[in-house]
Amino acid sequence: MVLLAGCASQPSDQLEPVDLTIRQKPQVNIAQPAPGSFITTAGDGMVDVIGTAHGSSILVNGHATPVDAQGNFHARIPAAEGLNVIDAHLSGLLGGESQRAFLYGNFARPETVLANGVMVRATGAAWDDKDGDLDDFGAIARAMLARVDLMTLVKQLPPYTWTLGDVSVDVAVTKVAFDQQHAALTLSPRAGGAHLDGGIQKVLVTLSLTLHYGGDWTTTGTVAVDTVAFNANIDAAYKKGEIVASTETPNIALGTLNVTTDLDFPGVDDFLTFLANQFKDLIAKTVAQQIQSSSANHFAMALNQIGLPAQFSLAPYGLDATLAATDTFDGAGFDQQGVTISAATNFAWPQGAGVLTGAGSLVIGSTPATSFPDATMSVSVSLDALDQAAFAVWGQNGLSRVVYPGKTYPGFKLDPLVAAPALPPVIAVSDGSHVQVSLGDIVVGTTLHTWIADFPFQVTLSGVTGVALDIDPANGALRMTPTGTPRIWLDVNTLFGVVPDVLLAPL
Repeated sequence: MVLLAGCASQPSDQLEPVDLTIRQKPQVNIAQPAPGSFITTAGDGMVDVIGTAHGSSILVNGHATPVDAQGNFHARIPAAEGLNVIDAHLSGLLGGESQRAFLYGNFARPETVLANGVMVRATGAAWDDKDGDLDDFGAIARAMLARVDLMTLVKQLPPYTWTLGDVSVDVAVTKVAFDQQHAALTLSPRAGGAHLDGGIQKVLVTLSLTLHYGGDWTTTGTVAVDTVAFNANIDAAYKKGEIVASTETPNIALGTLNVTTDLDFPGVDDFLTFLANQFKDLIAKTVAQQIQSSSANHFAMALNQIGLPAQFSLAPYGLDATLAATDTFDGAGFDQQGVTISAATNFAWPQGAGVLTGAGSLVIGSTPATSFPDATMSVSVSLDALDQAAFAVWGQNGLSRVVYPGKTYPGFKLDPLVAAPALPPVIAVSDGSHVQVSLGDIVVGTTLHTWIADFPFQVTLSGVTGVALDIDPANGALRMTPTGTPRIWLDVNTLFGVVPDVLLAPL
């Protein structure tokens, strides 16, 4: 508080300001660890706590610690992986208290790619739900099949020469088309891969024909095939960041072949139709060899569509932050019920969005999931990946909140009450169905402005609470619901500009 003071004999323009602001040094001050500290795991699991206190002895996390003649104290406390809170307490009427949170453990830099960050388990209807929507592997593969240019599959077919007695026909395929609206393909899981059944209808094959019979007759013919059905087992596996697949030569069943030409030659169309059907098995075998790799590629491409968006905003979930995500497959296993795919992931802030610094996200070494719910599609996200995402949100100031808006009243003004954590959240396992979320050193502050002076207010909070995880049916987002009784640490740093150790010590 600053007032003007003087005597009546002094001119008003010579009055000097006198600072009457009440200032009090805190009775307890923790200098180390500094606010917002990330402390890497030490061999003995101990952390140094250094500070000052006005007394001969102080309790640091309940253990008596001597204070030297200069008012300094030094304690060593055991630290646990995750959030730790130091409580330094000086007893007595003129005592005081100070708290400090820090993170302890091993940390991953923001650019670190985490193995098995996300795992997906797909069973049953995820392979083929038969509803026609583009929401399963079979539907994706069918959509790919419908866009296939069959000419790319059969253009390698060599010319045929069909011979029957004195008659021979040279045949070359020049064009192939089919009814793309009625392509059929179903996928079902099997150990080591998948089983494929499919078919296409109304296949039209345009041929270049040269008939050798009493001369050479060249024309164009059209082969109409009512159905082409195929089935095969596909072997699939993870290899170098992607899923690769191969298949045995598929079994292909051709329907009746009908050949028409523009040759003005009696019975030639009937003859060529008869001849084509005699060689139908040879045609099927040759076509099967050409589409052998294609069917496996369609299956692998359908699985390789699984992935995270490159960037997504968290604004719909109340967070002023954006996550940039990268993922690369790092494993896949196929069994009789389905497939489990894992991906190495990185969650970070977009280029230029990070404003806070820290050692990185806490790494607890979470293990890959070995069991999944009995659902069509299940997703498992490792705790390390969740902590990395939380660090990226925190690093953008995405967890800073205006708890109460600023207000202006007659004679005074209140700034917005803002809460901002000095440390990122940490998510750890609590029990089989819950996790534990810790948030350290949340600084909550505002200032009251009056015509007399400005009065700051600041408290620091740390907390640990249990959380139940489930999926919000309204938007499909991961939902966190607090459970049990949270543990809260509260340190009032300044109240109306006065460090309130003396006021709060009796409490």
